[in-house]
Amino acid sequence: MSDTPQSENWWLASDGKWYPPTVSPGMPPPPPPPPTARTAGGPNRVPAGLSGTLQGFMWAAAATLVISALLGIGGSSALDSAWNSNGNWQAVDDIDTAIGIFSGLQFLIALVTFVLIIVWSYRAYSVSEALQANHRSFSSGWAIGAWFIPLANALLPRLVLRDIEKAISEQNSIGGGGSVQSSPPAALGWIWWVSYVVCNALYVIGLAAYDSLDGTYETWQLGYLLIALGGGGYAVSAVIGALYIRGLTRSVNMAAASAG
Repeated sequence: MSDTPQSENWWLASDGKWYPPTVSPGMPPPPPPPPTARTAGGPNRVPAGLSGTLQGFMWAAAATLVISALLGIGGSSALDSAWNSNGNWQAVDDIDTAIGIFSGLQFLIALVTFVLIIVWSYRAYSVSEALQANHRSFSSGWAIGAWFIPLANALLPRLVLRDIEKAISEQNSIGGGGSVQSSPPAALGWIWWVSYVVCNALYVIGLAAYDSLDGTYETWQLGYLLIALGGGGYAVSAVIGALYIRGLTRSVNMAAASAG
């Protein structure tokens, strides 16, 4: 468009402006290209602060669970001494009180961790969905809903995370395996999840058994044993989970960066 013709082929429009022969006044600009699986809506990365905070609470859970496991060992020894030697029952009561305090603290930590891991898994799934929208077993809503279905939540959340791992692997294969890629820690994820489900169940059963008012020596000892075994295993599981969260966050963010 110009106030004066630039060549003999230019023509004068009703708005008083000169236009080249291939352009009409008021012609809309060409539409933008349709979004691809890589550029479709959704966050482009998992916030480092979210991932780091979640890992921090998982490490905190591990620390308190180690203490509970040690208290379980001490409780078993104190109960044996008091029961068989008519010893100091005050030591048993003190250990029971300490276990109760730490189990309450663990509940608060677990509650915050539960909220954080739901938010984190939703963000991670949304990023992976933007990378590879096809061939998904779940939608991003399952990253939240899977945690609330009784019994099924012993497996479904892990399958949702597995869907994220598959999307990262597919994106890496498209990208050609460059140095900026990071493989998802799938094996570590399964180790974390199986140990979490088993050890959490043992720990909860132990807490119920040791605190039974109408229990017997055997049930109390079993409770302390399960607190020691379940709590120790649960602590290891929390550490493995923190490492998995860090690894998967790194993998999905690097896959998103390589997609552009």
